[in-house]
Amino acid sequence: MFRVVVEKPEPKLVKLSRKNVAFITISHSADHEEEESEHTKLIEFYMNAKTPTWGSQFKNAILLGPQIDDENLIVEYVTLSEGLAHFATIAWKVAFAAVPPPKWGGGYPAFCIALTFIGGVTAIVGEVAG
Repeated sequence: MFRVVVEKPEPKLVKLSRKNVAFITISHSADHEEEESEHTKLIEFYMNAKTPTWGSQFKNAILLGPQIDDENLIVEYVTLSEGLAHFATIAWKVAFAAVPPPKWGGGYPAFCIALTFIGGVTAIVGEVAG
């Protein structure tokens, strides 16, 4: 597998999008179709995560799995330290998943609820520090 970056297309009228990277996988195995379907499922999951529903926010807060790097579109698998950090902060993730998706109501409900949660966390930290 290798990555190709397109930088100076010809003719000059051709425009590039922000994502100017292509990934090419050369495979001789018969498992190529299974591997391709795995990558397709991961990319579909990633694209659905870009516009989450309220229910999928809770699912994403709980699940631990491979991520796709936004900049390079490379699959990054979970390391031990990332797994431990996930389980140490899962309560905060689930609590803040209660913030509604920003596409609802122009983002005002999400802003107000997130601001309330931030105030609550600030109060808790202030009490613990005092």
